[in-house]
Amino acid sequence: MKKKMAVMLTLLMMVNVAGCTRSQNTLNTQETTTGETEVVEENLTEDSSETTEEVFVATEEEKEDEGVLVTYETAEDEKKLDDGSVIMYVSYMKPTVTISGNEEAQNIIQENLDQAESDFYTNADELEGEARQFYTEMPGEDESAYAYDVTYSDLRTDSKVISFMRSQYTYQGGAHGYTYSCGINYDVKTGAILTLDDITTDKEAFLAQVKEVIIEKCDNGEYKESVFPDYKDYVDGIITDDLWYFDKEGITFIANPYELGPYAAGMLTFTVPYNEILDVKEAYMPE
Repeated sequence: MKKKMAVMLTLLMMVNVAGCTRSQNTLNTQETTTGETEVVEENLTEDSSETTEEVFVATEEEKEDEGVLVTYETAEDEKKLDDGSVIMYVSYMKPTVTISGNEEAQNIIQENLDQAESDFYTNADELEGEARQFYTEMPGEDESAYAYDVTYSDLRTDSKVISFMRSQYTYQGGAHGYTYSCGINYDVKTGAILTLDDITTDKEAFLAQVKEVIIEKCDNGEYKESVFPDYKDYVDGIITDDLWYFDKEGITFIANPYELGPYAAGMLTFTVPYNEILDVKEAYMPE
């Protein structure tokens, strides 16, 4: 039961993105009482004179901390057959990073995110070809349209780090699709992607602490009924460089569906709180 669906594995670990966006939305930002920024969308209009098979919707959401700004723009597209039948939905949320006073780091991070965008659309084209072949060769099949989308959430953004959780959803027919989430962590000063080696003073000691947190939550905590009986055999597989992120509470590790538990258990997360973390460099701890 520990196996993922092979048909989806070719897309899950690839970092992706690109494409034009079109919007007639007017976007305003308002400060909330917590100091975070939310977006209020107003005056939505449609340009009825423009005709295209592609459907694009652009939205923005901003969050700023000490000169670090992350904005998002989402592009949505429908792929259709000549008869107008929708065979695939595509959606990509593109992050744009601004770091005041450090253009070099900003450009390094943005180049990485832009490459992810390009990879996404390359993969989307391949998946569209598969969908087009399926619906052409199997007319009348009662199947839902394929889907491929990516979303980002910046979970900690400050003068030290920008941490994203990136979630990719793929549907290629069948009972359900599959969502794979990963962490991407950038050093704000250098623009480099941070690894566990970079942030720890003693990586092995830190990973031992993380493993204790995971086992406690699975054996005695909220995930007791959610994991496989032999889940401990696979814990080492989730304490890796692409499955963690900084957030407001601590350092969080991700177990995607089928990693430690069945699909129905969903994504499981394990957080080591900042006030309990051992062997992590002070340079990456929040102020």
